[in-house]
Amino acid sequence: MEYELNKSKAVELLEKEYTKDVWNSFPQLAKNGLIEFKRQELNTEWRSNNLSRHYERMRRAEEQAERMLEDEKPERVGYLKSYHRFKSVSLGFHEDSLLLNQPELLVDNRIISFPKSTIISMKERMIETITDAESFTDVERDANSYMYFRVFTNGISSLSTRSISVRLSTIDNDIDKLYTEFYNQIERVKNLQGGYEPIYSTDKSSNTVFYFTSLYYPKPKSVLFWGDDIPTIIFRESFDVFTANDLDINCITQCSDFLESGLECNSLQEIYNYFDNKII
Repeated sequence: MEYELNKSKAVELLEKEYTKDVWNSFPQLAKNGLIEFKRQELNTEWRSNNLSRHYERMRRAEEQAERMLEDEKPERVGYLKSYHRFKSVSLGFHEDSLLLNQPELLVDNRIISFPKSTIISMKERMIETITDAESFTDVERDANSYMYFRVFTNGISSLSTRSISVRLSTIDNDIDKLYTEFYNQIERVKNLQGGYEPIYSTDKSSNTVFYFTSLYYPKPKSVLFWGDDIPTIIFRESFDVFTANDLDINCITQCSDFLESGLECNSLQEIYNYFDNKII
């Protein structure tokens, strides 16, 4: 039992060890020393028992993580091989102008690009992606979406627009903004040829890739989103934190068992009652 709660238990064990009459004959100073020693002994035993269970739960958590990775469920993120605080889940698509039957040719046919009508025709795909990202209710903050063009010359990025935010209510205007940004970049290529030498120094045309991405942010209230290296007990100077991270056991049951081995409570109130409201 932990130190803060084990005084009465220590006295009970000492009375059994010495018999009650002998114990009562000890001077108070001797009693205090024996009680303190027994309390430390009980606390050490309690920590040792909980650590062994902690390591067993870590092993089971790792097995669960491997199963989740095999399932490849995008909404269950965070169980990665290395330490990583997961920030977002990405949904989206990209298209290459090299696959177009009727591309738009720019800068003296050096850049193969998308006619605006082609991007407009992708609007339903954009809406579907945004709606999909916004459908997740267990999120930390609102989903956000963006799009941009990137030009590649011989497989190397030679030009890119800034990212343009996309919203369902303004998607047509957002496409207009993207093309305004893109054509401004094309004018820079024309006016500053020396700054874009890769585009001018090859006989091959550069291709344009359109990127569209929607991000949503899982809420880290569950251990499913914390990563695979969060221990059951996090030790701190002033107090230790019990994370109750066993996915197969109710967290209330884990907490009650952690406080006293074998105790199975079904609610916080049961825990309060059992420990006579000494739990804060």
